[in-house]
Amino acid sequence: MIGRRRLVALSIALVAPVLVSSIAACGSNESATKQPGMSGLKNSEFAFDNYRGLDMEVIGYALQIQRDKCLAEAGYPQNLQVDEGRPYPTTSVFVTDESQFGLLSEEQARVKGFGRDPGWQPPKIASFDKNYDQVSEKCREAGWRDLGAGSAELVQKYQDLGNELLPYRQEVDRRLPKDLAAKMLACIKGKGYRAADEQKFLQTPQPQLLGVEFGGIEGGSQEWTPEPKPGTIQVDNAFMPGKYVPSPEESKLAVSWYRCQQETGTTKANRETMALVQREYVERHAEVLIELNPKIEALAKTAARLVGKG
Repeated sequence: MIGRRRLVALSIALVAPVLVSSIAACGSNESATKQPGMSGLKNSEFAFDNYRGLDMEVIGYALQIQRDKCLAEAGYPQNLQVDEGRPYPTTSVFVTDESQFGLLSEEQARVKGFGRDPGWQPPKIASFDKNYDQVSEKCREAGWRDLGAGSAELVQKYQDLGNELLPYRQEVDRRLPKDLAAKMLACIKGKGYRAADEQKFLQTPQPQLLGVEFGGIEGGSQEWTPEPKPGTIQVDNAFMPGKYVPSPEESKLAVSWYRCQQETGTTKANRETMALVQREYVERHAEVLIELNPKIEALAKTAARLVGKG
């Protein structure tokens, strides 16, 4: 299995993109605070606080480590070695942070442009050993047994629920005020930029449509091609994470983009609309959340204890 990075069949479906590619949908003037509370759930600004995303990450972390240890005991220490240094989870895609509403500051825009660093990643592993693959599957099953009977079914059910919640962003996009894109276009034109296709920009305002060269990930490892020797487990020992470096032109554009987000009210509107739509989605699934949250929380505590974090 070439390029295998993780062996755990537990993952959240969507991941934040590397580049901030649009003005981030913004919309309704109706404040989320005006919405009715949710009986039995946390009545916070962002309703996705009610989804135990961090607990799911902790469970996934524990499954990974348990499998690594199991493989090592079976004579395959490679996974345990490459996962050394894997950070213990501190957040999830369900945690709403300021960066989701727009660029954070002029300084951040200048330093990182529209990109972000990829974060910690394990070296790649390539298996050409059928026995390893069989042992790996048995170790995966053992990890679920360590978490307790019914844990796999519970996690799958909760992950399915998460996958129903995450597409909410499309709804946020649909509620974008009709005049906001025009305001953004006028603002960015006033700062000296032009879109080759203004109609396309008005449909989905994106900095990439302004004819500016962007930077990319620099440093770190490039493509790795393992030698396909039967019976071997190979690790990209030269792997190093890179970091995002914007081009000078991108940095300059990002500063202007940030200012336009502030001047047009994009960031504020995006925050309000995101809060409103999150609440609607959570209210729609409130009954299942109320039922499953205590079970997921308890399972995460078990997972934390398994890896010495409880």
